[in-house]
Amino acid sequence: MEKVTYLWKSKGSMHLISMKTIGTLLIILIAFTSALAQKTDTLTIRKDTINLSGIIYDATGKPAQRVMLISKQKDIKHDQYNIITHTDTNGHFKIEGAKFNDTITVQRAFDKYTYLNNGSRFITIHLPLQTITNITPLQPVEVYALRIHPKITPTFKVTKEDNPEIFAAIEIRPEFPGGIEKFKAYIKTHLSYPEKAVQNNIEGTVQIAFTVERDGTLTAFEVLNGIGYGCDDVIINILKQSPHWKPGIAYGRVITCQQTVSVKFALTDK
Repeated sequence: MEKVTYLWKSKGSMHLISMKTIGTLLIILIAFTSALAQKTDTLTIRKDTINLSGIIYDATGKPAQRVMLISKQKDIKHDQYNIITHTDTNGHFKIEGAKFNDTITVQRAFDKYTYLNNGSRFITIHLPLQTITNITPLQPVEVYALRIHPKITPTFKVTKEDNPEIFAAIEIRPEFPGGIEKFKAYIKTHLSYPEKAVQNNIEGTVQIAFTVERDGTLTAFEVLNGIGYGCDDVIINILKQSPHWKPGIAYGRVITCQQTVSVKFALTDK
């Protein structure tokens, strides 16, 4: 096959170019044009999000493994889907880019539970007992056998009294001296916004669980919802210094009771 060449003059000299070279140039041109055609515009969006982490326990107090969590927030890269994550073998999870005020759906097997997070960056979730499904609710499986002994109906002797004694269960919840409003005032008086949280623009609601002992002291502090940066610790320290509470009473006996308190940290623009 005869090799075809083209020639042209430039500054008084002759140049040759082959068909192979022309083909290579065309391929490069087509690839460049295709890349320009496939280029998509990028869109910058703003979302008020936080990274939310936490731990989930089952009804027995053990870390709940392989539990699905679904955020109300849409996935940033795939906006048609919600953000989904799962707990690890230790019950821990992390949702990156969750809504600041988010509704978290926790799904375990066929059970679903909904939790509202108000700006906390760490939450602790305690799941209730799993629902037990009766697969034969209307028509149970029946098994029959011939009776070989006569059926005996138990009998009881009842003594009638003119003034029967009535037993009533009396329950009194633990109480801060002076009541709940005094407790709120106590927290506000001793609480200041941690400087570290202010510097890092941290807001949200902290929820602390604690136990009121039989002598009225507070113990067993646990961060259920936390935002960190000193906010969780400052509330726990205030609770540790609290005056003795009036303990709970049930059936006429002093008992220990678990309570929770929520404190909202908010920054203003004025």
